[in-house]
Amino acid sequence: MTITLTREEAQQVLDALMHQMWSRRPLDATEEVMETLRARLAQPEPEPLIKMKELLEVQGRDGNWNLDPYMQGMYNGMELIVALAEGRDPVFRKAPENWLSAQPQREWQGLTTAETKALWNATKKPTEFAEMLQAKLKEKNAAD
Repeated sequence: MTITLTREEAQQVLDALMHQMWSRRPLDATEEVMETLRARLAQPEPEPLIKMKELLEVQGRDGNWNLDPYMQGMYNGMELIVALAEGRDPVFRKAPENWLSAQPQREWQGLTTAETKALWNATKKPTEFAEMLQAKLKEKNAAD
């Protein structure tokens, strides 16, 4: 039978065994187990797991995971994979009361035919017309 421990659990076992060693005479097997645990804890996390945890951290930021249900599902799926790799239970995020994507959006304001003709008649040069058109649209759609 194989038992898989997270790093945190392995540290707790090691701490408990060290406490036993100082409180009473340890068994020879206890010292061997402690050495095995020390060696395992000294090993760095595998590179893919480090990358997965970095990606999970980014996905878990406000504005990402709570944008909409898809992004929440993305976070929870990533959390499941990282938890499996770490040998722990996943901690899923529940849906927020309000999704960020549900915030009211301003409606785009375009130009009427009359406004477009007025801009063209003011210049009649394609380059200047394009610049004036762009400026007018920015003006109409600027945040209040």
